[in-house]
Amino acid sequence: MTAQQQGFILTRHWRDTPAGTEVVFWLATDDGPRQIRLRPQESVAFVPAAQRELIEASLRREPPSSPIELPPLELRDFHHRPVLGLYSRQYHQLTRVEKRLKQIGVDIYEADIFPPDRYMMERFIKQAKLHAEYRRIIEFGSRWNEVLRLIGVAAGEIPSESASGQPGSAAGGWGGGESEAH
Repeated sequence: MTAQQQGFILTRHWRDTPAGTEVVFWLATDDGPRQIRLRPQESVAFVPAAQRELIEASLRREPPSSPIELPPLELRDFHHRPVLGLYSRQYHQLTRVEKRLKQIGVDIYEADIFPPDRYMMERFIKQAKLHAEYRRIIEFGSRWNEVLRLIGVAAGEIPSESASGQPGSAAGGWGGGESEAH
């Protein structure tokens, strides 16, 4: 297992390779600049399960050397319909498929999320920004409660800090759904 590396993300890049989409981050760390190169990632989008036959017919045009997987997932779209994952080894292939599926009337979700952003979203890498916002709110102090009172909103509890000193982690993280592992 690799040691956890903390830093501020300076840049993020990606490129398609035969093995998958390679994602690279450059971080500013206490020890200086650091490059983080991830092993190849799959690209993913989501489609309604009810449109599976139409999607499979369109996917028959894909080369056998670049298969796309279409497994059912325990997720639903905004219309509460079950969805399938649309997994591709390369992001460019996924965007080509997205265009073709849209042309035939298939709803497709999240194909426009770039690989570095998806990697960070799926791992809830957002804490630095939220931690800074949390600190700004705390520094605003009791004036915040007065502002809330003036606009007629009840003041909520401030998230407690865990033993790690990270805000909100004692209550399961920020934003809903994060596990203690994230």
